[in-house]
Amino acid sequence: MTQVYKKKIRSLMSKVLADLSDQLIEAESSSVCEKVLSLPEWIKSKNVCLFMSMPHMEIRTHELVHQALKQGKNVFLPKCEGRHTMSMYQVYSTDQLIINKWQIPEPDGLSPKVMDDEIYCDLIIMPGVAFDSNLARLGHGRGYYDDFIHRYKAWCSQNSSRCDIYKVGICLSEQVLPNHQIPMSPLDEFLDLLITPENIYQRHNTAKE
Repeated sequence: MTQVYKKKIRSLMSKVLADLSDQLIEAESSSVCEKVLSLPEWIKSKNVCLFMSMPHMEIRTHELVHQALKQGKNVFLPKCEGRHTMSMYQVYSTDQLIINKWQIPEPDGLSPKVMDDEIYCDLIIMPGVAFDSNLARLGHGRGYYDDFIHRYKAWCSQNSSRCDIYKVGICLSEQVLPNHQIPMSPLDEFLDLLITPENIYQRHNTAKE
């Protein structure tokens, strides 16, 4: 029943996002970007995992990636390497990205990646299809981000390394559902923070302008 419900949410959200204009998406994306750049967790971070946007129906992240590189942060972007597995590779310029089968720019897979040697990530910015104010996140169903975070935590434990990865979801206003509307399994990761154009949702179901 849970998977059926998740599939229904994805279908409904796809219809909602398809009706949004490019102008609205750009405006909301700009607002979210400003909020991310002012976060204390962003300001103090050194190694940041970001993502490149899909061509349509998703918050735009090009400015966020640009600012991270401009600020001298170590930037890591996802590359899908299996049906449920992705790695976060370091990028030094968006010029080195290639377009994958989903028309999303991704690393070529030749640079260092998170969990190579002592490469850690202290902040990860995550996409999603839908979110709720309880900081639950619904992805596209492949489990890429949940799997990555689980592997990262295991790697930290095995290597006695830092594991204080801070999980931030970003989305358009239309992607936020009421509290507890997204079913979560034991393998699903809750966020530490959710940023929308209007609000920042924190732990304990609080929100601030």
